[in-house]
Amino acid sequence: MSQESTARPPRPRQTRSSEGVDFSSSLDSYLSSVGRLGQVDADEQQALVGAIDDARLELESLLSRFGFVALEYCRALESCCNTGDSPEDFFLSSSLRRGADALPPRLPGELRRWLTEIRKAHAKLENAFRTGADCAADREALSTLLKKFRPNGLILDELCRTATGYEELNPGLSSQLEERFLMNEEELRAALDALKAALDRLDALNRKMAEANLRLVISIAGKYRESTVPLNDLIQEGNLGLMVAVRRFDFRLGNKFSTYAGWWIKHYILRALAEQSRVVRLPRHMIQAIQNMNKAEQRFIQNEGREPEIEELAALLEMPLARVSALRKMAAQSISLQAAADPEDEDGTSLEERIGTGEKDEPWRNYARQLLTDRLNEMLNTLPERERQIIVYRFGLCGETPLPPGEISARLNLSRERVRQLENKVLAQLRSQEYLKFIDGLSHLDD
Repeated sequence: MSQESTARPPRPRQTRSSEGVDFSSSLDSYLSSVGRLGQVDADEQQALVGAIDDARLELESLLSRFGFVALEYCRALESCCNTGDSPEDFFLSSSLRRGADALPPRLPGELRRWLTEIRKAHAKLENAFRTGADCAADREALSTLLKKFRPNGLILDELCRTATGYEELNPGLSSQLEERFLMNEEELRAALDALKAALDRLDALNRKMAEANLRLVISIAGKYRESTVPLNDLIQEGNLGLMVAVRRFDFRLGNKFSTYAGWWIKHYILRALAEQSRVVRLPRHMIQAIQNMNKAEQRFIQNEGREPEIEELAALLEMPLARVSALRKMAAQSISLQAAADPEDEDGTSLEERIGTGEKDEPWRNYARQLLTDRLNEMLNTLPERERQIIVYRFGLCGETPLPPGEISARLNLSRERVRQLENKVLAQLRSQEYLKFIDGLSHLDD
């Protein structure tokens, strides 16, 4: 891997004032607000990590008392046992590994037994709830069983959204909702209130953890300032990766959070560069290769005082000459016709205004176009008015804008299906020999 240039990267290009957005002032405001945030030392961050883990445990305990959570666990375990999905996609690695470096070899069999036990415990709780018996012992047994392996952060968020979403869809706590949660109205209302309170506490801790690492996002995004994507957007994408890292990080593995978060921040930034930096999208690995080539070229210019030849650049990158040549071609950026022809020119003349169209007035083309238009109008005038309007609106003839069937049905007060039927009927009619004679000999004209 090539070494990064020690030279300070150039400042991002400011947006023209005519676009109505001042990225420089907004960036300065954001950096000032981040600078006002207090520093979090190692002890405070460790205490925050413990608080987040305790909040997750509280949420898991509350969710394990809901009946639908057992069904969601069963679906996840079926995916692990039957489709070959990794258990780490659903459960925390620390709870699966139990301190080991790798997943234990007997884990698949243990997950199958766990799936069977969950199904039996859920069926027992469901039967007790429907018969009106005391469900406390059965619910506690199912809750204890579900705590065997802990869900990861993404699954935990999904379960919380599902629980609160059920309440939003059924604000009156209907009997159907009670059967879904296997709780009566009083128990369910109290459990949902406790779940929302615990979720708010966890969100506040996650937000505090993210704010403590905002400087990490800025430092990583600053390495890509030479790209065409504004630094504001890179920081925003990096913040999205930071929030994902906070939700996914397993604090009990003993790893350093900044290392884990740095990977997600860089992942989201590189994805934004691949999708937004070019008109024609390139794969992410090609974007990285182009960036490495540009850095090597900048180092050569600093050391030698001139631009490198393609053979010298290939030797620096240890790549074949043909690959470096292809990278140079792909690195070429397209230019907008609305861009300023001269950035230092105050009149703001665009390239579009300086480049001529190159079109010549050719009378025979105008005559052929007019003749074809006249023949088409003659052919359309032989149709009933309603069918003629459908064809004109549908294909944008006679100067009209093409419309979808839904808008045509609204204009003509017809159903969408009736418009489709009439369109197919008229098109079949226009393909007949009786109508093709109108444009006979004109279809070859080059418009």
